[in-house]
Amino acid sequence: MIYMNVKPKDGTGIYKYKDGSVYDGKWKGGKRHGKGIYKYSDGTFYEGEWKDDKQHGKGTFEQGGIKYVGDFVNNRLEGKGTLTKPDGSIYVGDFVHDEFEGNGNLLRSNGDKYVGEFKKGKLHGNGTYTLMNGDVYTGEHADGLRNGNGKMVHSDGTITAGIWDKGKCTQEYPKLKVTKSAFNDCEDVFFTGPIVTGDIIVLHNQAVKKYMFDADTTIGANTKQNTPNICTYIFLKSSFDKYIKEGKTSNPNTRETMTEDNCKTYVLIIVDEDESKPKSKSPMLRARSRSRSRSRGGKRTRCLNR
Repeated sequence: MIYMNVKPKDGTGIYKYKDGSVYDGKWKGGKRHGKGIYKYSDGTFYEGEWKDDKQHGKGTFEQGGIKYVGDFVNNRLEGKGTLTKPDGSIYVGDFVHDEFEGNGNLLRSNGDKYVGEFKKGKLHGNGTYTLMNGDVYTGEHADGLRNGNGKMVHSDGTITAGIWDKGKCTQEYPKLKVTKSAFNDCEDVFFTGPIVTGDIIVLHNQAVKKYMFDADTTIGANTKQNTPNICTYIFLKSSFDKYIKEGKTSNPNTRETMTEDNCKTYVLIIVDEDESKPKSKSPMLRARSRSRSRSRGGKRTRCLNR
């Protein structure tokens, strides 16, 4: 290979620097400009686009087992790219000033996966983290940890949902049971996709009766609520947040004002009709009940919703 003693001014040429690094590619005005390959003396390697002597545009960079393929701006990882590390971890997504920032997918060396938002190289914002053991967390993150509103679906099917702080759930949402039939005749319901057990929902609490907020209450055909009203006030939190981000402040069905302050978050548990019905009393308890009613004048109290 023939090296030039003087940097080429324009065109294509190979130049060897004093430290042993070699550039082979396009030149403009005595600067690396266009496509070229730069081999550093320590083995570091860059192949791609240049502008005014700087890595700028699409390129591939390799150093010590680390490989990056993607966008460069003024010698920095900036834009979209894929970063692979020696331990096998892979990140695909947005970069800002050499760090993960924006939206991306991260596969860690231990098999854990994360899809969501990043800031300054850390998990930050909304995302879904799937652990190697099968647990799946969906929700907010801050500084690399679960932080804010979120839901963990464990590998055994149990759910932990609530407010998280520094990776731990410090306040669980109450659970609200809803019968399957409650959604049979719903129209114009404010949610996307099928509602399933474990969905985080928001109930608009200004117009919903207080008893709908009891953790042990089952909403459905066997309770006092009618189906249309149930559907009107059940919202998936993800849809609610998206609706607010669009600058809208009212429920599309009722036109009532909705803000985060007048909504309460629940974990939805869908049950069969049989599970929502109160269990019948044993023969002995029924006999005691009859004897009490007779001792009070023989009158029997009529139960509601029979």
